[in-house]
Amino acid sequence: MDLSKPATAIGPWQHAAWLHVGGLVAIGFPGDFFLFALSWNGRGLFDLRTFERIARDHEDPTGADWVAADHLSALGIGEFSDVVIPLVGLWGGEGHTKTPDGWRLENRVEDGTVLSSSLISPGSTVIPVPLTSITEYRAVSFSPSGRSLILACSSDIQVLTRD
Repeated sequence: MDLSKPATAIGPWQHAAWLHVGGLVAIGFPGDFFLFALSWNGRGLFDLRTFERIARDHEDPTGADWVAADHLSALGIGEFSDVVIPLVGLWGGEGHTKTPDGWRLENRVEDGTVLSSSLISPGSTVIPVPLTSITEYRAVSFSPSGRSLILACSSDIQVLTRD
């Protein structure tokens, strides 16, 4: 964990890790416990249980045959190399904005940058999501189960988890 960055709690989600991904453009979820990161320097795959990078390539996505023409999906890597992963980030896309137990995210996005985000409880309490990075936020999304809350900016990814 990078101690130079503040640990954040947002609602029931507690800070778990900072993942360093320079030049991040989009994220996706090939499975509930895995995070796919697309950057200008290739693809990375992280295990959200251990926060370790478990696969990496360095191929520029510009013109790559593994990125969809609309940039809203890409082929995974590692154990997900044959999986098409929906993306959310610089070029648009849809993240996971609802959890099975009723939490919601409302993101205000303009030109591929998340300008503001709010977490809304099942009881309709609005909790502002602190977007404090000096670089642009590309996505704010839950993992598919809602166990993880991901704040992804162009320089790094903050992972928050709950039980």
